[in-house]
Amino acid sequence: MAAAIGFATRPLDSEDGNEKRVNGSASVAFSGFSITLAAGQERPDDGEHEFKKFYYGKVGYTMEFWQIGQTALAIDYGKYSEDAHEEDNTKTMGIMFVQKIQDWSSEIYAGFRTQDLEHEGAAYDAINSLAVGTRINF
Repeated sequence: MAAAIGFATRPLDSEDGNEKRVNGSASVAFSGFSITLAAGQERPDDGEHEFKKFYYGKVGYTMEFWQIGQTALAIDYGKYSEDAHEEDNTKTMGIMFVQKIQDWSSEIYAGFRTQDLEHEGAAYDAINSLAVGTRINF
């Protein structure tokens, strides 16, 4: 198990007031399962900027399907409010796969992610991405 929390404050650009940020996360692994939860907020005290926040969670499982090495699967979900601009809300979901190949000191991986931006008064298509690759250790 691992956990962390952070707090920061900084002056707002060209305005009176400060911005306070607090973020935290916790991860636990047991019997092949892993769970991560994270959340945070950004609160300006000038009364003009919006309050931002995010939530994130991931569940994974690692097993040995084949003798070549461990296989890991994970899904995650995140929700971000007042993200890039006021009134922006983003939701993201992903699924990931990693296969270790012990004899070659390498891994192959694939991941799919969809990201949906909601903005009042505008309609956007979701962004879908696929990442596939390999990592070789020397």
